[in-house]
Amino acid sequence: MEHRARLEWDSARKGHSRDRLSLLSGVATVDTLSDADSLSARASEPRSDKLDLADTAALVLCALQLLNALHHDVLLAWWGSCDETELIDALALLELALRCFPRRDATTDRPLPADRGASLPLRTLDVASVLEDDTLPVDGRGLSFGEHALVANRLSDEMALAVLQQLHLVVSHMQDKLSYRGGDNTLARKSVDVYVALLRSHPHGRVQRALFQGLQQLRQGQLLFGPSAHLCAVLCSELVRCYDVSSPALADRVAQLLIALLKDNVSVQPHAHVLRMQQQMVKAVSELLGQASEPGVLPARMADLLARMSRHAEQDGDERVCRHMAALHSTVTSIVQSTQDVSRCSAIPDRLAQLQLKIANSYACNPQLRCTWLELVARGHEQQEQWCEAALCCVHIAAIHAETMHRAQRHPHGWAALASVSCNVHEDERGMGDDPDLAASEDSLLSWLDRAARAMQQAHKPVLAARLLQLMLPMLEQQRLWQRLSQCHLALHRAYERVHEQTSKPRVDSFFRVAFFGEAFADEHGHEFVYRESRAVGLAAMCDQLEHVYARQLAPHKLSLLRDSAPVCPDTLDPAVAHIQVTFVEPYWPARRPADAHQRQHDVTQFVFETPIGAHGAPVHEQAKSRTLLTTERALPYVTRRVRVVHSQVEQLSPIQTAIDAMQRRTDELDDLLQHSSTDLKRLQLTLQGSVSAQVNAGPLVYAEAFLHRDRLQHYQPQHTHALRRLFRRFLDVCKRAVQLNSALVASDQHEYARLLDSEYHLLARSMATLDAHMADEETQPNRPSSVRVLAEISGVNDSSV
Repeated sequence: MEHRARLEWDSARKGHSRDRLSLLSGVATVDTLSDADSLSARASEPRSDKLDLADTAALVLCALQLLNALHHDVLLAWWGSCDETELIDALALLELALRCFPRRDATTDRPLPADRGASLPLRTLDVASVLEDDTLPVDGRGLSFGEHALVANRLSDEMALAVLQQLHLVVSHMQDKLSYRGGDNTLARKSVDVYVALLRSHPHGRVQRALFQGLQQLRQGQLLFGPSAHLCAVLCSELVRCYDVSSPALADRVAQLLIALLKDNVSVQPHAHVLRMQQQMVKAVSELLGQASEPGVLPARMADLLARMSRHAEQDGDERVCRHMAALHSTVTSIVQSTQDVSRCSAIPDRLAQLQLKIANSYACNPQLRCTWLELVARGHEQQEQWCEAALCCVHIAAIHAETMHRAQRHPHGWAALASVSCNVHEDERGMGDDPDLAASEDSLLSWLDRAARAMQQAHKPVLAARLLQLMLPMLEQQRLWQRLSQCHLALHRAYERVHEQTSKPRVDSFFRVAFFGEAFADEHGHEFVYRESRAVGLAAMCDQLEHVYARQLAPHKLSLLRDSAPVCPDTLDPAVAHIQVTFVEPYWPARRPADAHQRQHDVTQFVFETPIGAHGAPVHEQAKSRTLLTTERALPYVTRRVRVVHSQVEQLSPIQTAIDAMQRRTDELDDLLQHSSTDLKRLQLTLQGSVSAQVNAGPLVYAEAFLHRDRLQHYQPQHTHALRRLFRRFLDVCKRAVQLNSALVASDQHEYARLLDSEYHLLARSMATLDAHMADEETQPNRPSSVRVLAEISGVNDSSV
């Protein structure tokens, strides 16, 4: 071997071989080293700007031949004597050799593009045989494109094998240096960079087999699963990128290696919910989707890769590997599908935001990518001036940063600190994966909390803004940022001032149930959503808004809006017509109704709407209704303006139950006004007039006469009549307190109006007391005052007069 090396060295010194080297390297390097990515543009590598391209390639070729000619023990001794800087320089030389001699396309004599694998079934041979081939012309004239490519590819294969031989020695005999700081060192990164360069060189045949054997060496010592995820990320990204369906051998080797790495990861993290390999695979696919020049081709490639990996996982037989592979398959498939859908729905903001959120949710194992997509959703909401949704996106990002810091023992609570702002944080962020590359710090957390608080102020949600500002105070104080701390206290002061203002004049959100029917809606056909509007919006305005968004997008399909709450049978609708049913819904609280307006509209998961049953204008005792309870997938408000309905339940209310419900709402509305420390007098008077005025109080009286009259009691269940009777008593008590409060607050010019309301209240109370006297003998409970006495006391009427 040493004699052969001397012959090659002597040959290289001769003018004949010098010209031949110039020809070979010139054929191979002109297009590569002239790129912006060339050697002269990379300060970390040896300079080549003083040599022409042919000289650079010739010197690299000679250096590789000398290394390969040395005895194995001599090489090991030399590699072992090198310090880290010399080792990195040597690896840079190996990387330079690959870039000097790329594989070429025989039809154009250009380097193979990144999306093509090696397709020329060329026979490989050693470099010496290429140098000594006298059939090739010395000056290069007369060579066809195919002959140029033949020479370049034969030499490229030999150079790749020579590089792999040296790389094998470094990786197999220097594990201690490579594993320093868990693989987070320059030498390990440079070694992986050389492997990546080999993967990008379109290997085939012997080179491909040798390359994947070398990649298996990286699994030794768990080099890829140390504290830093960089090496694993780089390798996964390049393996996914080089996957080629048209090359079955390469495709199978890539899939087999990825499953082997996944199995190694399982052994390193046996109890992890989300593995590093899953995170990096998802990240690699995402980057590839963002850079794809032909989006239609990539899904088929990814589907084939996942299918091959699944087969290898099943052949391995490890249940844990199969389970993690199934989760990875589901996640990547969802990402690919959602990314395709996003491009088709850019004109429908609500659907676009939901698809972007779906992609963000698929990145639960990769917090950094999840934050990126949540920020994208937030920007979309800001453009639409949907400030509450934008703020909640920032809240979820802040929760991810807080949880990352908590796991590094740099934050006391993690995501739980944000759960008081939105209950959805608990559902969405509690299972997040680990990501050492996420730059989570107190500065980043403060930045997202501040952005969320500002958006909440614009959304007129001062209660939530105050909670976010309170989370910032301890961190600002700990960092001794006195000016920002002062500004935060000032913002908190203003937030609570607005909270006080809204106690008397609360802002009301509007909620709508929107159902889609028709083949034009594809996967949304038959699904229901609850939409949130950040202000009081009527049904007509909401319908106009949806019609404006969907009419142009669904063309040429006709669009029909259904504005009632009646049940819809999809089979009776024309499938060629897109139908949208819009129904006004209200938050529903099965337990005690919150007294505060903010609480009634925040973190709501159940909504209700009602549909009358019976002919219009029918008597009260025949007026029944159905109540539909909707349960949503997440609580509103959420990071999207709409949330899918996951459960629907219909209840039938009898006429007396309908009356009970109507009186309950009327009483609660007036009672809420009395609970506020600063009463809105105008609103109080309007509500009170609607309750006691002779023109409108026929409603309560009609209910009482229809269901509480002696002649009708036998038709209804006792628990219903007793419930209705208790409601009437409470109703009169609330009306009395409202009349007294109004009399105390009115100005002198409204005293006459106050006396009018007072007299109308007493008239209503007398009528109710008289009606209840007919049922006095029905009160059977001992030691309990009769209904007549209670109503008489409330109304101020003498018991004997009744």
